[in-house]
Amino acid sequence: NRSNLTAGTYYVTITDDLNCTIEKQFTLNEPELLVLSYTASSVSCFGNADGFASIEIEGGISPCQISWADGASDSIRNDLAAGTHDVLVTDANNCSESIEVIIPNLNPIRINEVIPTIPSCYQGSDGGLELDINGGVAPYSVSWSNGRTGASIDSISAGNYQVMITDDNNCQLTELISLGDGTPIYLTSLVTANPICYGEPSG
Repeated sequence: NRSNLTAGTYYVTITDDLNCTIEKQFTLNEPELLVLSYTASSVSCFGNADGFASIEIEGGISPCQISWADGASDSIRNDLAAGTHDVLVTDANNCSESIEVIIPNLNPIRINEVIPTIPSCYQGSDGGLELDINGGVAPYSVSWSNGRTGASIDSISAGNYQVMITDDNNCQLTELISLGDGTPIYLTSLVTANPICYGEPSG
């Protein structure tokens, strides 16, 4: 008996006590190589756990068992966070292969810069705010707590303004932005002199 043979063609010769012989040829076949691949898509918003992945299996001996690092056993997932996920696939012959599934992330929505226009006079209403926005998926929809829309608003007074930015994936960022006021005019001193005589304009 022989064991631990690899796939291939073998020849065997059998000889009895009378020196009679017989030759036989036989072939050992092996299953197809277990090959793994996957398709994936990113999370919908930064920090979400809704990334998609589908494991595709070729070769091996069915049925195959799928084991994700988090304990799941499905071939299709739509609850994955961004990052790398290890997957082990084992076929009916206990042959196994592993693959790393990468779920892309999206950049978070960020206000890169706030460009303020301070009111020209104290308590004036000719101020403005302009936002430089990046990250997420453009284009962006911008709404302000005073009912205005757009990345730039004008004709406003000093104060706090809440802004909500929504990107094309419906991801949102909410921030509170403050606009300073113009410098008030202060009367530091007042010097007075009474008129010298009644009715005179000498005061």
